[in-house]
Amino acid sequence: MYDDEPRLVGASDEKGHSAMLTTRVPPDWIRQIDITIKSTQFPYKNRGDFIRDAISRHLQFAEEYSGCSGSILGKIKSMTDLIEEDRHQQGFESVLTNLRERVDYYHRKGADKEAVRCVLRVLQYVDEMKDGHWKDTFKDAIRNEYQGLLTESQRASLIPEDTE
Repeated sequence: MYDDEPRLVGASDEKGHSAMLTTRVPPDWIRQIDITIKSTQFPYKNRGDFIRDAISRHLQFAEEYSGCSGSILGKIKSMTDLIEEDRHQQGFESVLTNLRERVDYYHRKGADKEAVRCVLRVLQYVDEMKDGHWKDTFKDAIRNEYQGLLTESQRASLIPEDTE
C-alpha cells in the first residue's frame, strides 16, 4: 500500500553503506524542491532528504504496480521502516531526557511555575503533531511523568493569591 506520509529516508543502509547518484533535472524542479524544503511543512532538511523520499516512493509505487510484492524493494522498505522507527524512538527518548533536565533545573532554581510552563509548552507542540502513534506515545509519557506537577499547578491556580 502506498504511503503518502512524508518521511526521512536514511542516506545509508543498516550497515552504513551508500552509493552516490547524480542526475540532471530542469532548474524549475530545483526551485520547487527548495521552496518545499524551506516551507518546513515537510521533514526534509535538504535536497537529499527530499530526493531519497521521492525515489523511495516511486520504487514503492513501481513494486505495487508491477505486482512484485515480496521483492528486494519490499525488503528494503521493511528495513528502512525499522530503522526509521528506531530513529523516532531515539528522538523521543532525547526529547524526554531534555525535558527532564529543564524541569529539574527549574525546580532547583525554585521556578516551579517555569517548570510547569515548560511541560505545557512541550505538550502544546505534541498536540500540534499529526495524529498517530508518536503523538499518543509522547503525550502519554509526558502526562504520566508530570501528572503530579500538572495537577498541583492546576490546584494552585484555583487558590486566589493574597492581595493586601
